[in-house]
Amino acid sequence: MIKKSLLAYFCLLFLVSACAPPTKTSTESPLARQARQLEQEQRFDEAAALWLEIAQSQNQGSAYLAAAHAWARQQQWDHAENALARAQTFLNSFNEREQQHYWILNAEVALGQHRYDRARNAMAQLPERLQSRYRSRAERIEDHLAQLAQGPAARLLNRLLALPETDSQAIIPGFVALAALPTAELSQLRQLRTDARELAWLDLAVAARRTLIARSDSGNVMSQWWNQHANAGPHPELATKLVVAFHRSFSYPQKIAVLLPLNGSFEAAGKAIRNGLLAAWSE
Repeated sequence: MIKKSLLAYFCLLFLVSACAPPTKTSTESPLARQARQLEQEQRFDEAAALWLEIAQSQNQGSAYLAAAHAWARQQQWDHAENALARAQTFLNSFNEREQQHYWILNAEVALGQHRYDRARNAMAQLPERLQSRYRSRAERIEDHLAQLAQGPAARLLNRLLALPETDSQAIIPGFVALAALPTAELSQLRQLRTDARELAWLDLAVAARRTLIARSDSGNVMSQWWNQHANAGPHPELATKLVVAFHRSFSYPQKIAVLLPLNGSFEAAGKAIRNGLLAAWSE
């Protein structure tokens, strides 16, 4: 799993470097020049906010693209995705370079969100000459999808689906093993599955993991799961039994490590988080 994550990460780094912002023009506004200066100083959060202000005040699709690019550099994928959604309304008016920039950014953001199927679709929108340029990256995405479809999560899920619900002695260890997998792996597999029963089991495993931290919220989490999967998932009594079994089997770590920035532009935030952790520990 670590090798696959590193592979996706390096693929992502390549795309970030390939996504240069749209070409500057001699008619750029002072705000646009200021945003580019912020990017050169690697102050991408501020640059993205400024690009968004330009886009909203001047109705510029290219500014939404620039905002998405800046947020992607900060790996703020949700913000980048929102900016791309707004840029999409200008897609037909973009020139060739801007359209290519739009689709490459879509692929980059999708990779950052581990949505490999969406990254593949975005790659397919590129011109043939660029598709050949990025073909090796696209093939890596395909390989990751294939490995994920046959990985541990998929095998455990298939075993659970083959068991009758009356066989709780076999279901419980299988579910505990499924829920013990990383949430990211479960979420990635969910993107590849469409069957209602499969989605119900995967969401139950994620719900079990979520309630490890917020035990007091278990009732609400399980109610939401049941409302969403009432006609597809295991019955409520079995689902509750499975979640309780996972909680009992889970071994909490005795030590944790936290890596925080204690200097530079994020110094204040890093120290605030550190102080909060130390305060909680001292209690």
